Amino acid sequence: MRSLKAGRLVAMLWILITYHGIFLIQLFLGGPFTKFRGFPGDVVSISAETIAALAWYVLAFNLIFAFVENIVWRLSGGRSEPRAAWEIDQEPNWLAGARWIYLAFLIGGGIWYWFKMAGGGYRDYVQLQQSNWPVVFFWASAPLITILALLKRPWLAALACVPFLFFAVYLKVRAFALLSIIPAAVVLYFQAIGASSARRQHFFKPIAVGVAIFAALVAVSVLVTFQKMAKIEGTPNAPGEITGLPDAGMIYGSAIVFEYVRDTATSLGSDSLLLYGWNWVNPFLLLAGLERQVLLDPAVFMANIVDGVPLNSAVYFHYPTLWYGDAFLTFGNAGLLLAGLWGLIVSLWERFMTRNMVLLALLLPYYTWHAYMLVRGSPSSATVPLSYAAYVAALVLVVLSQQRFLKRFRAARRRAL
Repeated sequence: MRSLKAGRLVAMLWILITYHGIFLIQLFLGGPFTKFRGFPGDVVSISAETIAALAWYVLAFNLIFAFVENIVWRLSGGRSEPRAAWEIDQEPNWLAGARWIYLAFLIGGGIWYWFKMAGGGYRDYVQLQQSNWPVVFFWASAPLITILALLKRPWLAALACVPFLFFAVYLKVRAFALLSIIPAAVVLYFQAIGASSARRQHFFKPIAVGVAIFAALVAVSVLVTFQKMAKIEGTPNAPGEITGLPDAGMIYGSAIVFEYVRDTATSLGSDSLLLYGWNWVNPFLLLAGLERQVLLDPAVFMANIVDGVPLNSAVYFHYPTLWYGDAFLTFGNAGLLLAGLWGLIVSLWERFMTRNMVLLALLLPYYTWHAYMLVRGSPSSATVPLSYAAYVAALVLVVLSQQRFLKRFRAARRRAL
């Protein structure tokens, strides 16, 4: 609540943490459970001791994350800076030009992506998402939505969200909302907070707006979840798991991973962090002719733990189980240090982009994706749009803004001559 009142983006992560905390309470009160694993056809049992260990780990992880992100925010001057304006008062000509390029990305990339994915579904998205140029340009259009929202043109921003919403429903991939609907909703929410503070209405209106936005986003997620589950028949759920609510079963997956790690003393080491970091520099390494080393994604290994999916499966299975499961499978109890790393990264990123509304417009969609995927327990996916899409979007702003400075420089030089 304090981060919401302060207008901080880290509030998004705390909302997610709280949401999954509700299901942890449900798991803790429900006690031991069994899970039928579809691939081998066996059953795994989760003990009360493992559930208790998970609860303590979650508590410690959240406390470390809270401490680090708050300290980093204070030390970087975030607390002393005035609250972000969450609007662009005067749009420079070069930014208006960027909007037209992003619109071309949205329309052209969307059409190109449609021809690429027509007749496909979730599996096709998963198999192609990291090598699909149409989706790169489509995702690179995401700043158009936040620019329109910051210009206080909500209906145009909503219209620009429609292609993303279409693919979310068509492909049954909720992640498209992370680059479109959710960033627009975040801008709308913090604008509402600012307006309420100006009128000294500090309480009811922001809460009402926040509840409405959260309910709308959950409704979209539920729609996509039910569509996906309709294709899967005869899959028993863990006792107490609410399939209709998005990601309700992920904390149960965390418990299954904890049981496995405690029994086998398995640790995957640094593969998760290496995959996370690779996406940041992937385009530059490819230009340098460096090949990507073979790494095991913990979420793929979790698919083997949770549902018995063979590790050499011809189809890609990816079962993230929140960042607690990823941390424990990666480094065991030492994985609690990852809470500090994530707190450092998200706080510095927020501090960097909220100082400038153009940077906020550019980076907010990718920050939203990154934050959600981290909490979801998939660091390897958290930086996927940063492989190419974010760089393409940033290149547009860099080139157009530099042209403005070059024109000023040339004009000043002519006057001097």
